[in-house]
Amino acid sequence: MNIFPLKKRTQFLILGFCMALIGGIGFWYWRPASTDPALQFYQEKRDRSALVALFNENWFWLDNRPQAEGLAAFNEHLDKITNPEEEAKPTKMSWLVYSVDGRARGFTSYFMRIPELKIGKILYLAVQKEYRSQGIARKLLNKAISTLKEMGARTIEITVRLENYPAQNLYRSLGFRPIGSDTQYFYMELPVQ
Repeated sequence: MNIFPLKKRTQFLILGFCMALIGGIGFWYWRPASTDPALQFYQEKRDRSALVALFNENWFWLDNRPQAEGLAAFNEHLDKITNPEEEAKPTKMSWLVYSVDGRARGFTSYFMRIPELKIGKILYLAVQKEYRSQGIARKLLNKAISTLKEMGARTIEITVRLENYPAQNLYRSLGFRPIGSDTQYFYMELPVQ
């Protein structure tokens, strides 16, 4: 006795539709960060002033030199982005920004530090103070990690100030582990599968 008055074919079609709907909703909810339209590669005209402002806001966490020296080095890194000679180097740095309302609110930079040894490095990571605790840093890091994996990295390095507990917790949650320290920094690495 069939408790459902519909034919078996119709029941299977309805069941299939419901499963596809649930799968689609699940994919949308747990979709990869790389599909986030706010994640974009750096563009000089659109992003430079916002990145310089973010660096100035966060310089203590991003560089161990005095602010003026750190900013000069940061600007040198940005200048290299549009340099054709840098484009061909295997150690070329990539820059990713997270934009809200058309303005960069966070960024990261990463590169293959030692391509022969398959070692990648995340150099900078910063999020504007008003936009912290919203998952932006995690999205930036996940994209940087996946890109470095695609580039062949077997290990990814990151450096964090000893007193920057929120960043340390984030890095640990992504699988980074401390491998050393000095008077200012923890040195952490992520083994890549």
